[in-house]
Amino acid sequence: MTQTILVVDDSRTVRSVVERTLSRAGYRVLLAASGREAIEHAKGEKLDLVLVDLVMPEMAGSDLCVHLRDEMGITEVPFVLMSSRGSEAIEEVLEMTGAVDAIHKPFGPEALRVVTAKALTTSMDSIRPFSHSKPPGPREEPTETDPNALAASRRLAESLGSVVRQFTGTSTPTDEQVALALSHGFSAESLADTAQAVRGIALGATVPIALEGDASIIPLPDVLQVLQHQRLSGVFTIHKAGRSIVICFRDGVIDIALGHGGEREFLLGRYLIERKAITEGVLEATIDSQEGGPWLGGRLLAQGHINKDTLQGALRQQSSELLYEALRWNRGSYRFEPGVFRPEANDAQLGVPMASVLMEGLRRIDEWRLIEEKIQSFDLVLEHRRDALAAFNLSDLDEEEDRILQAIDGKRTVSEIVEHSSMSSFAA
Repeated sequence: MTQTILVVDDSRTVRSVVERTLSRAGYRVLLAASGREAIEHAKGEKLDLVLVDLVMPEMAGSDLCVHLRDEMGITEVPFVLMSSRGSEAIEEVLEMTGAVDAIHKPFGPEALRVVTAKALTTSMDSIRPFSHSKPPGPREEPTETDPNALAASRRLAESLGSVVRQFTGTSTPTDEQVALALSHGFSAESLADTAQAVRGIALGATVPIALEGDASIIPLPDVLQVLQHQRLSGVFTIHKAGRSIVICFRDGVIDIALGHGGEREFLLGRYLIERKAITEGVLEATIDSQEGGPWLGGRLLAQGHINKDTLQGALRQQSSELLYEALRWNRGSYRFEPGVFRPEANDAQLGVPMASVLMEGLRRIDEWRLIEEKIQSFDLVLEHRRDALAAFNLSDLDEEEDRILQAIDGKRTVSEIVEHSSMSSFAA
């Protein structure tokens, strides 16, 4: 029998993503944009699970849970909270509402499916009674650092500091910072093993490949979610037909994504021009200049054309769109090199959460399928249909729409129109 899930969230986008994911997984999904709508559904439906946003206007998610249990007697249906709160805060709300679990926004499709399946198999005995007065448990006191480990790490850091700084590409960490990090992360006994591993890298040993695969066998979203959930650090590279996209991870979040051999639409300069941060002339002059280092962003920053916030915003957009592009690749080979930090990643440290990228990327994949049904090849030459244009008020077009219309001349292909527009292929 098909299980029924009620999804309560005031965000249309979240409702749409959750409905699509769970419907594809075989569930019957009901949607509510508010607590009031959720209550109406609960009156007339037999529910198997309620997914509820914690923060909503009019009625908060926690209040809705209490109302459904207290006022409507719905005590045998598990609740799962959707929240962007930290783990400590959400634990208190779980106790208060009796919810069986929480999923932190932004989340990916796989995480949603896992939490949903787990909640639906929750036995009635394990649905916790809600309580407004249960005191939080005692906090675990931090353990003291082993003095032997601290002494050993200080000696080891004198040898390792310069090696570590080669990987960071900066003057940090200092020997003292390396020593402190080692003492917290390792016992005195394990420091000798660490020294041997780092010594091997310093002598030119090959960095181990922790993961290799084929995107046609194990899809990229599944692999990237593993890296996120395991909070791994390192460099993930996917290759396809002379192109490659490099994703730099730090503790499961994205420092930066880099593209090689791809279209011009993914170049940093395009994003800065699109944001009106620089002009074409400034871009060309900066590319020709060597002042400010090897990277375009660093040069523009050093020469005073942009500030750090502008650069970070453009890099974040560039990295996100490169990731959206990679998610479209259903063929290609990939590999993950753990513990490797590129200098570009150390400089950027954008902290882009993988879950939000996956949600938007998968949404775009669905839209791309619709686009490809209409435009089956980017080599098609487009021309104006005067009869169709006559039905539109062209003065209502925005700047980007007008730019695309002007680029259609009966000679340019779809690819050439995209390039001429200076927009991304998805936006165009």
